[in-house]
Amino acid sequence: MTKEFKAKFEKGYCKDLLNWKGLETIINTRPLLTRWRVRVPIEDKEFTWPIDKWMTEPETYPASAMKELIDTKTFYIVDASKFTKKLNDFCKNIEETYEKCCDAHIYICKNLNENHPFGIHFDYVDNIIVQCEGITNFRVWDSSLIDPMGSNQKLTFVDDEEDDTLLDVIMEPGDAIWVPKHCPHQAISKTERFSVSFPMDDFEFDGVKYYQERDWQTL
Repeated sequence: MTKEFKAKFEKGYCKDLLNWKGLETIINTRPLLTRWRVRVPIEDKEFTWPIDKWMTEPETYPASAMKELIDTKTFYIVDASKFTKKLNDFCKNIEETYEKCCDAHIYICKNLNENHPFGIHFDYVDNIIVQCEGITNFRVWDSSLIDPMGSNQKLTFVDDEEDDTLLDVIMEPGDAIWVPKHCPHQAISKTERFSVSFPMDDFEFDGVKYYQERDWQTL
């Protein structure tokens, strides 16, 4: 039986998923950092760069562009579930538990002066979010407060009713939070931080559910 997905918070749920050094390796592996994989919600600058002789994928962020993004922007990297075995295994466990296909999105914020680009917002899929480094205040509200067919970013409702707040937690490395689809939520960075979000949804065609291969090859 598929496990029900409910809003909850667990302290120390996954303490060694990914750290700054692991993330450093990822952001220095240029072939992973395509324009479609690196998502910058507020793009006020168009990055361009020269192409060298041996580059097979020219639309990948070089070190200088990544440094500028890290220093100035809140951004995220999608399709990251196969970057490491731990990310892959976490996704595999989610898929087996909830019977939905899963991805890993790495959210990075080192500029505390920038407002969160999404503000209070909701997603159209369920998410599990693991705090990897730093500290974040995470709040989640009940889905009854929003119109699921309306705008899902920078919501301006006021939390007048205490019962409407499902969660208001301080997330530290290893903590995890479950955010059901359509539930408004807000992440406020208290320190430089990064987290990994695991969105999950049905992907079905002709009555067959499809999942990314989760076998991990060893040598």
